[in-house]
Amino acid sequence: MAQGTILVVDDSPLATKIMSTLFTREGYNVLTAGSGEEALEQLGRVTPDLVVTDIMMPGIDGYELCHQIRVRPQLRAVPVLAITTITELEAKLRGFEVGVDDFVPSPAKLRRRGRCHRRADERSRHIATTPVPLPQNKKSLLNLPAEEA
Repeated sequence: MAQGTILVVDDSPLATKIMSTLFTREGYNVLTAGSGEEALEQLGRVTPDLVVTDIMMPGIDGYELCHQIRVRPQLRAVPVLAITTITELEAKLRGFEVGVDDFVPSPAKLRRRGRCHRRADERSRHIATTPVPLPQNKKSLLNLPAEEA
């Protein structure tokens, strides 16, 4: 059984194949798109657990793809990792501004970062859906004077 679904977006067939193979070996269901336009089409049909995208692509690049993901309510919480060799601070800041969660310099470092982001996402979902019991002691925090709270 697959651990989750990852959408890999890259205009390089070789990079797409490498990333797809890495994630498939880890037990993930992998969808691929060769362009930002193709990725948006797929995102209209499926909500993946993670999007891994190249930044520098013709047409809709990784920045615009990430922006389009963040403005869609059903996709807003999906983590986005950008695969890029970009080292300039301005380019990375632009990525963070449009919603890139992390930059990964190469597919070799992708597995570790991908795992970290998926675990963080799982923890967030667990926290959001787990009720927190209120203390059963005699003093309620809601009834304490402001200086004791």
